[in-house]
Amino acid sequence: MPRLDAIVVGASYAGLAAAQQFPGRRVVVVEQSASITRKRRVCLGVLPSFVEAYEARGNDLFLKPIRLLVEGGLAGQIGRVLVQGSRERVEIALHRPWWVVNPERLKGALLRRARETGAEVRTGVTVHQVNGDEHEVRVRGAGDLAARVLVGADGVNSVAARLLCPQRKILGMLFSREVEFERWPLPPQTLLLQWLGVGRVLLALPGPEHNLAAVLEVVGPRGIPGDLDVLLRDRIERLGGGRVIASREAVTRLYAPASYSRRDNILLAGDSIASFGISGIGVALTMGAIAGRAANRFLSGSRYALPDYHSRWRRATSQAAFERLSWLQPLLSRLDPERLDAVLRAMRGRRRGAAVEARELPARLPAMLLRLFV
Repeated sequence: MPRLDAIVVGASYAGLAAAQQFPGRRVVVVEQSASITRKRRVCLGVLPSFVEAYEARGNDLFLKPIRLLVEGGLAGQIGRVLVQGSRERVEIALHRPWWVVNPERLKGALLRRARETGAEVRTGVTVHQVNGDEHEVRVRGAGDLAARVLVGADGVNSVAARLLCPQRKILGMLFSREVEFERWPLPPQTLLLQWLGVGRVLLALPGPEHNLAAVLEVVGPRGIPGDLDVLLRDRIERLGGGRVIASREAVTRLYAPASYSRRDNILLAGDSIASFGISGIGVALTMGAIAGRAANRFLSGSRYALPDYHSRWRRATSQAAFERLSWLQPLLSRLDPERLDAVLRAMRGRRRGAAVEARELPARLPAMLLRLFV
């Protein structure tokens, strides 16, 4: 079998960022899909301002973790968030805009940079098995590959993650449906967030060509979703969005974190390691860069690559904050339509018909939580 320095499984945002961290080494990226840049899953592409991984420069996007400027990488911005309950609605004015990414341009720029650094990218390769020891990792798929180190960035159903954590707990299932539609009836640069029942939410935003809307539903490990396509089309009709142009759907298993591995030569990045198997674009890029650099340090003989990797990915994903917020789960289970409207009234305060400044919300959080007990 050919001997490589590194194998990256998955040409995701995290995988392409990781592949750029091995200058001068033999690296192969294997991707199951035939196309890397084509959008395949539900992703609205919103980059919140509190994520430090990127910087907007006009219509260009600068990715800080890998120091890459993506020309034309931004498709728009969000200045307000409209939260819709059963009868109440609150408009939140953001003190810094959230940006909407152009996913095809972003993926294309990442792919070019990975190839420029010497990585070989192979598409249409399905990885069936990953095994090995502390000296070598072997990948079995369309042909066998072997390398000294592997980065698993192949999503929540990662083959590498299953090797590291064979008993990884499934917390639930996320069903998602996304459509593109014609007309945007709300003010420009507005993100619509509407609660549709326990575990179900609608997101919609304007786009440069077509507008996007998505319904997300979380159920238990063996739960069955509702008819999301009918629900989403009904909401688009009520919104006044006109004709539905295109649609896509996805099913995601929500796993417990798979990070606590002591294998020095197998690292995870992106959705493969994130809480619930979901990471945003900025976080995925950061995690990919962290995993790739740690793997490259391991190849150079560093004894501290893995401890640094574990501590840095937890900071990058705010994992500790997710763990501390787990106490909110019993409260959120009480969120019926009446309580949600009460929470929105507490969020709005005495402002009637005026937008609430986002910086004011932390001070109103106690009053909002109190409404869940009433």
